Amino acid sequence: NPDYVSQSSENKTYSLNIKSKLFPKWETTTFLNSNYYTLGEGETFQEQDVFLLDFSTIYKHNRDLKYIKNGFNFTKGSGSSTFSQISYKLGFEYEILDQLVLRSNYELRFKKVAGNLTNNSMIILNLGYKF
Repeated sequence: NPDYVSQSSENKTYSLNIKSKLFPKWETTTFLNSNYYTLGEGETFQEQDVFLLDFSTIYKHNRDLKYIKNGFNFTKGSGSSTFSQISYKLGFEYEILDQLVLRSNYELRFKKVAGNLTNNSMIILNLGYKF
């Protein structure tokens, strides 16, 4: 459409990822992210500032059960939408047969938006073959 005018937008993102090896089989990961963006003009203008903290511990077990992962994340948003969310995470990777891997990730989320508290959960299963 030659009459379409793209809306203006701005995005600023800063991230920090720290991985620590505590013992031969134990690791931690810490991820911090700050994201600010604007979109639109006039009545359609939106502005959002989102902060995320994610922390996980990883236990590397053995050849078959590659790892077990446990952690949480916290997200807080302000601007056009004000919200906060805390999540509990659990996952693992298991080698079923040589090079055939099953990965699982589970999250339990508690979210507060405009004073309303909701919760939900999600599970992801991934079956992959390594060439």
